[in-house]
Amino acid sequence: MSKGATEDEIRRRLQNIDPYDFEYFVSDLWESQGWETEVSQASNDMGVDIIGEKSDGLVDQKVAIQAKRYTDGNSIGRPDIQQYLSLRQQDSKTDAVVVVTTSSFASTAEEYASNHNVNLVDGDDLVELIQEGREHLLDEYAPVLGGGDTTDDTIDTNEPTSNQIVPDTRRDAETELPGPFNDEENRRRAAIGSSAIGLFLIINPTNIGGPIGSLGTIFLVLGAIVYFYPEEAWEKISPTEVLIKEFREGKVVEKGGTVKYKGDDGEKVFDNFEDNQRNTQQAVLYGELVRQNGRPPEVEKGRLPTKIVSSGETETAAYRFAVQNEPPEEIAADMDMSQQEIVNRLSGYTS
Repeated sequence: MSKGATEDEIRRRLQNIDPYDFEYFVSDLWESQGWETEVSQASNDMGVDIIGEKSDGLVDQKVAIQAKRYTDGNSIGRPDIQQYLSLRQQDSKTDAVVVVTTSSFASTAEEYASNHNVNLVDGDDLVELIQEGREHLLDEYAPVLGGGDTTDDTIDTNEPTSNQIVPDTRRDAETELPGPFNDEENRRRAAIGSSAIGLFLIINPTNIGGPIGSLGTIFLVLGAIVYFYPEEAWEKISPTEVLIKEFREGKVVEKGGTVKYKGDDGEKVFDNFEDNQRNTQQAVLYGELVRQNGRPPEVEKGRLPTKIVSSGETETAAYRFAVQNEPPEEIAADMDMSQQEIVNRLSGYTS
């Protein structure tokens, strides 16, 4: 790993690991701590990603590990922890559940986990583990692209890569509850009020016709959600806008899973790829094109603006990816380059 890598750089590289590879990364990370691990097969893992076993000669330990490679701002909530806890019931010999993520955990998730023997490992914990002499694992699973200090044999440039094309520069954002609901006592009162209305409607002492009982059930459920899952509920109702990268002419943001470039002359939504990380990369490259050339004209595939072509191969690859929605593998084949070379060019374009 490059010398002097900051914690933020390590976190970005962790979040760059392919989600499937991340399970093997976590498995190797646990093995480096003395565990024997096995990555479950996707077809029959029933939700368990990794099984870890360890014996000190007196006590045998077995843990079920759930590995989630998430970006910052995509925190794990209490419902997720409740789901992962059910993994323990699949094997009576499992002593504990461990949830590992590159992002963070909501406060409600942390409280629930502490009461149910679920061990949480967040992005900060992973950075600390890596800095304790496990840098080689990060180099193996998240080689530096586009300008890092790395040796020639770090990456096989003839092989396709799933690493990110541009650095993830999003800023941390936490779900902010509206003022009255920041206080637990206020949430409790609101929950009691909603539940009381629900019970009244279910009992229906006035014998009002219509679907009153169903409406009462809704109020009961609403009361429980307000009290137990306020952050998750509010995030669904009013998702937080996360700033990914800011330019002089505009910015790239994500809100509720939608990635946008917002400029002075309007917005552009990026939803061309199934992978939202790829949409984010596309939006950042688009912002860089705007910064260097102004708003790029959108012409049909198979044609390119003269200004873009005259700027060189890197500009051409950036335009084809960010504006014409062509994946790196198609661009590489058409431009007679390796996919890794295209990725390196696009990485360097935003640095």
